[in-house]
Amino acid sequence: MKPSQNLIDLIFENEKQVAKSIRLVASENLPDIRDRVPYILDLYARYAFAGNHDETTGYFPQYNLREIEILTREIAAICLNAKYVNVRPISGMSCMLTAIAALTQKGDLVMSLAPHHGGHGETKGILKTLGLESKHLPFDTDRWQLDIESLRNLSDLPRVRLVYLDLCMVLFPQPIFELKKILPKKAKIVYDASHVLGLLSGGLFQDPLAEGADVLVGSTHKTLPGPHKGIIATNNYLLATKIDATSYHFTSHHHIADVACLGLVLERGRHFFQQYGKKIIENAQMMGKILSNRGIKVEFAKYNYTQTHQIWLDLGDLDNVNRVTKNLYEIDILLNSVSIPSLQGRWGIRIGTQEITHLGIKEEGLKELSHIIADVALEKFEFDIMQKRFLKLTKEGFTDFDKNKNALKIAQSIIKKD
Repeated sequence: MKPSQNLIDLIFENEKQVAKSIRLVASENLPDIRDRVPYILDLYARYAFAGNHDETTGYFPQYNLREIEILTREIAAICLNAKYVNVRPISGMSCMLTAIAALTQKGDLVMSLAPHHGGHGETKGILKTLGLESKHLPFDTDRWQLDIESLRNLSDLPRVRLVYLDLCMVLFPQPIFELKKILPKKAKIVYDASHVLGLLSGGLFQDPLAEGADVLVGSTHKTLPGPHKGIIATNNYLLATKIDATSYHFTSHHHIADVACLGLVLERGRHFFQQYGKKIIENAQMMGKILSNRGIKVEFAKYNYTQTHQIWLDLGDLDNVNRVTKNLYEIDILLNSVSIPSLQGRWGIRIGTQEITHLGIKEEGLKELSHIIADVALEKFEFDIMQKRFLKLTKEGFTDFDKNKNALKIAQSIIKKD
């Protein structure tokens, strides 16, 4: 990159490149242009202060910023089947920190999922920083869920004060009801729904709060096609009060434009998310089946591969994984290699179907995309032919592949006027 390059040119060039790409990264999703409107309006720059304004606060009135947040919380509560919602966290990690800090005291024992069972790699570090004792939950790697019987017999069970279900690599629901029954009365369950929040918003996958989780947390930009934001929900007033109080310690400016964007996304309602989420799962299972039939090793074939947006591919050694991701990138299919829990930490590929579903991929389009991935993985392709197949796929395999292309035209017109 040359120092003389214009920043705005780089930004526009990036937009041109991504506009023609297919994204299969399980941790990404793009809000529609309509939902991103708050980012170019005045509220993007404003602080939305809590509480009621009067002459003693020192702050001027904020017009309707507080009303925007209240309405967003109300919409979110309906989608998540919750009574109390907090939208102050600015990310999933911010949710994690806020919830754990609110519900524990220094020295408490907190149990979470091990990274090699799908848990988040940063959970243990956050627990240590907060002065908490950290242990991993026993896990049944055959059924790929918590091992309730082993946990029942754990000598440390009476000391557990919090179970944090940090579902990062997630394919299947967890037995929350059974977990709740065996935990000590004082112990709380926090369910991290970052990856499955869009599914839960449609009443799919599982209903953590109804099944026994005390608190639900999550980022809002994976299966939920929302902003880079965080959300916390509960049905317990006392816990909500603790979480609200703690959230102010960790987040002063909670990005009201993000809140507004989140509200616009959730405004579609449970019916939309039920249809959208159902299609995400169907697409993931279909892709898993096609790849498996082509000779690609897809994890958990015996359980129909997945019940979420994620499928995990075993492509052998790391060199082969890197070859496949690089070659797919060359034809504008983006996905990422990760440490796959069921492969004992070996690297493979994690595919997410949430964004292609959001763009309306058709059944024939999904089949062709799956065969393109298989051909690249099996080294049965020529780049020029593959690029033609890819271009045809983007033109014919989606109902709304270009739905966000107007963003570039709008941005260019704004810059041109300046």
